Amino acid sequence: MDAKEEALALCQKMAWVSVGDEKIHDGISLPFHIAKKCALIAVNVLIEEQTMWQNGQPDPVLYWQSVKEELIKLEL
Repeated sequence: MDAKEEALALCQKMAWVSVGDEKIHDGISLPFHIAKKCALIAVNVLIEEQTMWQNGQPDPVLYWQSVKEELIKLEL
């Protein structure tokens, strides 16, 4: 996948927001400009992560798995 295709795929992933029970697949679609901002945030985090890893951050995969677990626990 080239960079343009990846950018579009990220926006499409960010555009769909699951609501309620994920097994039901109910959700809403975000406007493209909001999905694009979310994708840019994610890419910026990945770029920062790569920099941390190159500077000796121990086991970035375990770190991001922990972040994912904490995101799942968050309540609004």
